[in-house]
Amino acid sequence: MSESPSPVLLYLLPCSSTLSYLITLPAELRFYKSQSTIFRPSLGCVLFILIRYVSIIVMVVSNYGNLATSFTVESCNHYYLVAPVFKVLQTMVSQIILGVRTFNIARRQRAVGIILATAFVVTTVFEWFTNMYNRVPVLANVSCTDAILPTRN
Repeated sequence: MSESPSPVLLYLLPCSSTLSYLITLPAELRFYKSQSTIFRPSLGCVLFILIRYVSIIVMVVSNYGNLATSFTVESCNHYYLVAPVFKVLQTMVSQIILGVRTFNIARRQRAVGIILATAFVVTTVFEWFTNMYNRVPVLANVSCTDAILPTRN
C-alpha cells in the first residue's frame, strides 16, 4: 500500500509553482511585447500561452480536488473528471509544440507533416480514451479525485 504525501508537501508544491511563475513573468511580458500586434500573435506565442496557462489550470484543479475539504458525493460526481480533461488538453498542447518543432526541423516536408498529424490524431484518441474510460469518483476525507474502475477477471 502506498503512503499519501505529507500535507506539508501538498501545500509547498503550489507555493513553489507560484514562485516559479512570478520569477518568469517579466520574460513572459517581454515575449508579449515582442509580438508585432497583440491581436495577431505568432504561433509560438499562442502555444506558449496555452502550455503555460493550461498547466496552471491543471495544477489548480488537481490540487483543489486533493486539498479541498468541502466535497459532497454529488459535487464530487460533477468534479472528478475535470482534472483528467485538463491533463489531456495539456498533453495535446505539448504534443503540438513538439510536432511544430519537428515539422520545422524536417524543413516542412509534406510527408513528415502528414505523419505527424496522423500520429497526433491517433495518440490523442488514445489519450482521451485512457484518461476518461472507466473513471469513478473517489471521495476520501471529503477530498475528490478519480480512479480507474477495477475490471473483473
